[in-house]
Amino acid sequence: KTRLITTALRAARRKPKLLLAGHPHLAPVAQVMHIVCPRLRTIVCAHGIEVWEPLAALRKHALRRADLVLAPSRDTAEHVIEQQQVSRDRVRVLPWALDPDFESLLTLAPNTPLPIGYPSGCVILSVGRWMSDERYKGIDRLIAVLPRLLPNWPELTVLLHPWVSALYLAVASCNSHRKSLPARKANGTL
Repeated sequence: KTRLITTALRAARRKPKLLLAGHPHLAPVAQVMHIVCPRLRTIVCAHGIEVWEPLAALRKHALRRADLVLAPSRDTAEHVIEQQQVSRDRVRVLPWALDPDFESLLTLAPNTPLPIGYPSGCVILSVGRWMSDERYKGIDRLIAVLPRLLPNWPELTVLLHPWVSALYLAVASCNSHRKSLPARKANGTL
């Protein structure tokens, strides 16, 4: 943390015009930089659950002082306004986006080999952080509806991959003969 603050202060002395803090937990760092460089405009990105409950006082105060808070959905934007008491006129919805070259990259896909063990055929891929208090993401609903999808898509595979600190990795390859989803432990418990 000391190194982060030192680097941030050094950057603030260069008088930047704009700072984009990629997470609400970085809002206090942005405010420290603003003290050194008062003309600095700050934007803080909120991603989801971290702003759905009141933040610690220092983080909440710093988030409220940001010039702009970006949220990926209207729901998260409302949580920022209600839970963090950020002024509505300082909150904007900016959905997560694909690389502008995404479609052109698809043309390269036939020449790009799939990772070893990656299922062939129709695949539903979900990458995310799945903590026990994050059931709102609906992975359990996807698993529950899978038996209704299989009659029309018997080759369907569901691949769930954890993001960074996920508690588990569940890989489900389903065909018309098997309707249940096997799960493996990985870095935690189910």
